[in-house]
Amino acid sequence: MIEHIAADDVNKSEEAPPIWDIGERPSPYLDGNAEGPHSSDYDNINWVFRVEYSYAGKNNEQCSDSIEYPTNKDAISRLLENAGIDGTANRILCISGFESVLPALKDLLPDNIDIDELNYLAVKIAAMHPEEYGLFAAALEAKRHCGSIEDIINITENLGCFYLQPAYSPEQYGDFLLDMGKDNTSEVFRRLEQSEDPDELAFIQHVLLIEASVDTAALGRNAAAEENGSFTGRGYLTENTSAFKTAYRGTGDVPHEYRVYFPPEPKPPVKIANADLTALLMQMHALGGDFTHDARHNLNVLEARRSPEYLLLITEKSIFLTEAAHAYRQGTEAYNAFIYLNKNPDARAFALHITDVHQPYVIGDMVALNLAELQEDIRENSIRHTRIDAEQKFGPDVSFTPEQWDAMEAIDRDRLSGWTRHFESSDYQAVIHHLQDVCDRHAEISGNTEPEAFLQGLNKAYMLGAENPRPDMLRLTIHAAKDILTHGDTDVYRLFPDGPKALSPLDAMPSRGGLWYQQNREFAVKKDAMAGLDRWAQREAKALTTARQPERGAPDKKKSQPEL
Repeated sequence: MIEHIAADDVNKSEEAPPIWDIGERPSPYLDGNAEGPHSSDYDNINWVFRVEYSYAGKNNEQCSDSIEYPTNKDAISRLLENAGIDGTANRILCISGFESVLPALKDLLPDNIDIDELNYLAVKIAAMHPEEYGLFAAALEAKRHCGSIEDIINITENLGCFYLQPAYSPEQYGDFLLDMGKDNTSEVFRRLEQSEDPDELAFIQHVLLIEASVDTAALGRNAAAEENGSFTGRGYLTENTSAFKTAYRGTGDVPHEYRVYFPPEPKPPVKIANADLTALLMQMHALGGDFTHDARHNLNVLEARRSPEYLLLITEKSIFLTEAAHAYRQGTEAYNAFIYLNKNPDARAFALHITDVHQPYVIGDMVALNLAELQEDIRENSIRHTRIDAEQKFGPDVSFTPEQWDAMEAIDRDRLSGWTRHFESSDYQAVIHHLQDVCDRHAEISGNTEPEAFLQGLNKAYMLGAENPRPDMLRLTIHAAKDILTHGDTDVYRLFPDGPKALSPLDAMPSRGGLWYQQNREFAVKKDAMAGLDRWAQREAKALTTARQPERGAPDKKKSQPEL
């Protein structure tokens, strides 16, 4: 029986509270007596969102659990346990149902919304006062700043930029403007009406005639267009766009107390000990997804052999390798890649510990990490730069404090040809010591996963995403398939609807399209072909690292390495 997971299981009634239909309140929050989320009608509603999650059970049966937001860690932990998400498995968690006290959010929120972001948004909405709630609901109805979940959360931080007036149509707003004009000129009209001058009396009659002929709907429409206003069910909404600030950038800005998504530690932990990391990394680019475009950068980062510790991040679209210390420097590309990891529910992270750099290839251990805990560790132990030195395209070099740098507009940064972040040496040494402690803890992990078993597990999701999947084989990228065919490393198969078909080296020739200009552009090898994959990986890695390139985001003559 499927367990119903709620934000708070204490004193829950068996019958779910009714959803507050905001459509039944056409004009709330326009006077002091308007009802809102803190009104008596809303007292019985203790959730903002109710989300139903679907997933495949242990026997591939369809299962679902329901979560009410705001929620807590225990509720999400039970959901992850039921779904079999253990921190390493590529299990898919889909949203199959969504209810909200604000129905407009159903169409505005993405299908793959981050759990921590959804909880943070629910907390922000639940804490609103009635007037704030009205402004927020009107902004959603008008689709102001609704392009992403980040935009919507930023609305909650900028409610003071919005204004509501009791007008629900252009005609009403036109009447309001006309009445306001009358009020502003009432004293003048009173004096003119008491005048004995025939011309002034005639002028009054002429103005009254014009007033009676005013098309108030057109007046309201024109004024709304000029003011960039919107007519909503809650009133006429305007915004001070110049005051709107981006306070929230992504999941990295969710406060710790509102984080609820903490996948359990891998069971058992994946640890590949004393491995040829150069070849393993190359194979991961071919078997983990369409990642061969990232291979040159990542292999050159590893083969530069500048650090004993590296972090590897695998998302749906890319693989990113960096020196671990870079990820602990706030503001760097590596830090942002791990902290602001949005819309990647199946992302995975690994630590690479280098043990021998005196061989033709890099030897070391690779350990699977709990991504949520890694992000938390980076936040707690990262260091902030103390100043930024910049080179201007035209003018002398300049320096900025971190506060000045964060407040700088993009157009001002475009005037710079390069910049360098400076970190305190003592801060950097603290990061190095911390990374050594992490390495020591990983060294204590018992057991060892064979590279072949790991790669086959990594390939499962990639193979299942094929149009014609064959779980008994290993799916390859077209680049790897073509190169393996050309050199005869092992047999390569094209995946057809009626089964795999072996290819010949001639099929990889440009005259035959080089595998590309044909239908069914998905390829695989047998699982017992790992020796051939090893030969390909070593040859390809050597070719990609012959001319080593600097790490992406690393300094050149214009952008220098952060000084320590």
